[in-house]
Amino acid sequence: MCSSHSTTVFLSPSSLIGNLCTARSTCCPAPLQAQTFITISFKANILQASDARSHIQSLGRAMRVANRSSRPGLTTSDRVFPGVLVPKCAASKGETSGDGGFQWRKRSVTPGLRQSSSPPSSSSSSSKKSQNGKESGKSSPPKGSAGGPRRQGKGASRPVGTFKGRTISADRVASSIPRSSSLDIGEGEGKDSSVNGSLEKRKKPPKIREQVRITSPISKDPKIAILGGGMSGLICALTLQEKGIRSTLFDTGKHGLGGRMGTRHVAQINGDQLAFDHAAQYFTATDPKFKKLVNQWMEEGAVREWKGVVGTLEMGGKFTELQSSMKYIATNGMRLFADHLVSKRELIDVVRPCWISRVKELDGRWHLSEYENRQGEFDIVIIAHNGKCANRLLGPIGVPLVAKQMKRLELSSIWALMAAFDQPLPTPISPSGNEQIEGAFVAGIDSLSWMGNNTAKLHASQNSWPYCWTFFSTAKYGKKNKVPQESIPTVRAARVKKEMLQGVEKALGLEEGSLPAPLYMKVQLWGAANPVNSPHVPCIFDAHGRVGICGDWLLGSNLEAAALSGMAMANHISAFCERKGLDPEEFSVGLEDVLLPVGGHDIGQFDGQEIAAKAADTQLLTAV
Repeated sequence: MCSSHSTTVFLSPSSLIGNLCTARSTCCPAPLQAQTFITISFKANILQASDARSHIQSLGRAMRVANRSSRPGLTTSDRVFPGVLVPKCAASKGETSGDGGFQWRKRSVTPGLRQSSSPPSSSSSSSKKSQNGKESGKSSPPKGSAGGPRRQGKGASRPVGTFKGRTISADRVASSIPRSSSLDIGEGEGKDSSVNGSLEKRKKPPKIREQVRITSPISKDPKIAILGGGMSGLICALTLQEKGIRSTLFDTGKHGLGGRMGTRHVAQINGDQLAFDHAAQYFTATDPKFKKLVNQWMEEGAVREWKGVVGTLEMGGKFTELQSSMKYIATNGMRLFADHLVSKRELIDVVRPCWISRVKELDGRWHLSEYENRQGEFDIVIIAHNGKCANRLLGPIGVPLVAKQMKRLELSSIWALMAAFDQPLPTPISPSGNEQIEGAFVAGIDSLSWMGNNTAKLHASQNSWPYCWTFFSTAKYGKKNKVPQESIPTVRAARVKKEMLQGVEKALGLEEGSLPAPLYMKVQLWGAANPVNSPHVPCIFDAHGRVGICGDWLLGSNLEAAALSGMAMANHISAFCERKGLDPEEFSVGLEDVLLPVGGHDIGQFDGQEIAAKAADTQLLTAV
């Protein structure tokens, strides 16, 4: 890539905004006509004058023609002057635009003008002259534009540039622009963009739509859509099934359901299978209804008690064992537990991977689509996931109170490091026996909040390597190092790995660099990890719009809260359907509740964990 490219901008010394002339880049090896920039000149009185829109468009067309005549991929540097449209080379910044690498910057001196860009076209699309001197291969410009019919006779405007073989005149343009018009060469909301060579106003972010009110009775065989296949969505679907109500579960998971019940299995060349619970680590049970579910899962062999030593680990290796209630884990990993739950479906249809991008009400029913693919019509829609995607989905569909409650939710970000070692880590011994710790809530270290031995937890009888550990950062560290979780920069990933392993050394009281080198490492960012505020209600439901929310964040921050919320949502919908959707005021719940801070550890709430609060107030849980 040439580093000496330049674009020269000439300004007249006049107090007015002078001529703007964009010269051909010096990178062009030869002055070919197709690569020559067209000179565009205008004076400040253009900006004062009627019919500004058409002339703005004309100016945009002229600029696009200039870009189209340049060589595709041309790179330049730019010199910026206040109040002037200056080509900006996106390629020099690692960016791209629709103008063969050029973008147009905003300058505050000329507020109101919105400038667009257009994809480059081949030289064959340029205006051509036939032998008789007439233009060929051109399209008629819009009426009233600067490229329109030329005025003849005396008083003709001074030509200052060409556009499709025609002359652009500043005086002629100025004659019809009202003095009251304002110009804004702007970026952001309302900025014009070009689509197929035409100007089109860029769409603004969707606003929260006014309330939809569905009054038609619900049929005897209602169809429910549940968006999200985590614990709350699965329990909601299974509870609806018990009530005889059919549902369709939509989930984005490529490898399976589960949401934050995630387990990563990694096959090694030598045949070893590495397993990491890289989200939810374990759970406890305090509510009678949830205890009943857990006992059922234990009888089915999907869940078992975790008898490993868990406690609090302070810097330097000081360990304090937690005297908590029973701890539960999924027998073969959290994700396989989700597979077990969905295996009991009879009235549940599962669609995955599927990203519902549009929900639209039509004739009293909700029509769901994954981009251009229709996914069916439903009487009720339940949102069982959260974050920005849920906000974007809820805003424009017509349930403003539900959308506002979801938007008030705040979520933490946490890094997860999965690391496998060929030898055991030198962890402290339990004060109550000779057992080494299997899980620890880490205190006092910025880059580390939890460390868990997956091998000891999931394969208690395995005494040989590899030893698989899951480490979590603190929420503070996650916020400070947050990046797009779908495309983590390599440099950032390497730094997070290094700093989290240094945190492990500090927690265990080891010298820096003495931790065994992992034979496998991978980091993952949970950008929407755990809720930090909650309305402390079992579920949210707009009976007028027939849209609801369930999820752990409504009651706290753990799997028990998620299951109780899903159960409450299903029971509420069942009662609503029995009344055929009538009396919506009676069934609308959770729409105005204030969200309060959620207590607990950075990775969730656990009964018996010293700094954790319970999933929610006992009265709220018993009311589910």
